[in-house]
Amino acid sequence: MIEDIATVIEVNGENVVVESVRKSACSGCGAKDGCGTNVLATLFDKTSENPRLTLKNTVGAKEGEKVVIGVNERVVIKSSFFVYIVPVLSMIFFASIGVIIAKHIGLTSDNSSMILGIFGLLLGFGWLFLYSKRLATEKQYQPILLRIKQDCEK
Repeated sequence: MIEDIATVIEVNGENVVVESVRKSACSGCGAKDGCGTNVLATLFDKTSENPRLTLKNTVGAKEGEKVVIGVNERVVIKSSFFVYIVPVLSMIFFASIGVIIAKHIGLTSDNSSMILGIFGLLLGFGWLFLYSKRLATEKQYQPILLRIKQDCEK
């Protein structure tokens, strides 16, 4: 289980609204003061809101308490696979088709491969967008409230 700490900001019957602090990977790096990536991360973090989730209150959390939320590792791995691999595989597949059909449409193989590769990449992102909308409603992809954070926990 991948865990994060969040703050309960509202209790609504059986549900709670929790807010997690958005973190940058730069915050734990020793070279953050002399790094251009940290400057960009800081710029974007200031303009973005902290994520809020509505979860079932299975631990009896109260407003203002720190809680530990979690999501299954398999879900994260599967989601990462789709986000990184599907658009690239779609692009490669369509670029390959572009090479094969180049002779029949009168273009060079480079041009048809490039055009169909870009089309395949966009198609992969489109499929990913629609698929993620469907997955967002499935229970296994939802984070869960694990426990109230104790003072001695990190």
